[in-house]
Amino acid sequence: SAFIKEGIDARPLDLQQQSLLQKYPNTLIANNLIGHPSVTMIHRSISLTYDEHTKWVVDFDYYIRCLEHHKFHYISTPLIGIGSSDTQLTNLIKAEKNTIVKEYLYLLSKMGVSILNNWYVYDAYWRTLRNFDVRSKDDLTNYETVVPIPTEIYRMIAYQNTVPKGLLKYGVISKFLMSVSFFGRGTKN
Repeated sequence: SAFIKEGIDARPLDLQQQSLLQKYPNTLIANNLIGHPSVTMIHRSISLTYDEHTKWVVDFDYYIRCLEHHKFHYISTPLIGIGSSDTQLTNLIKAEKNTIVKEYLYLLSKMGVSILNNWYVYDAYWRTLRNFDVRSKDDLTNYETVVPIPTEIYRMIAYQNTVPKGLLKYGVISKFLMSVSFFGRGTKN
């Protein structure tokens, strides 16, 4: 299969990023290095389909499943340009807390809590909870009917609540606290 991430403003993937994608596809949860589905070519022998239960995480969920079973070929020459508009799904959903939090929790239940053993993935979940102001078990009540909430998510919320909310807005402080939380949690399966 071939994956391509290029476009007018795209930055080429370096060898380290390409290696990371091949070894740890779940890192796409933290940073979708591939991009829009329209910048990919998938060989017809790959019979995977997009998960119809998602609309926000749909692309990187699909890419992760592809990369778990197939090697990819990266083409560094720009072959397509993607424009931006207010009607793009990304722009329509990016502020919808319920959709994004629900889909991240769905992805976690689908892939298993062990994906949080990856620092980049743990950081993505940390940022999602922080950015959408998920501060308590009550904030997750609506999602419990959709998927079971892992203990690690409650632990992450509790750790974020040990510091004033305003401090988490500062990237360096939040990243430091996330790292302390990640390394302090012990090995989880």
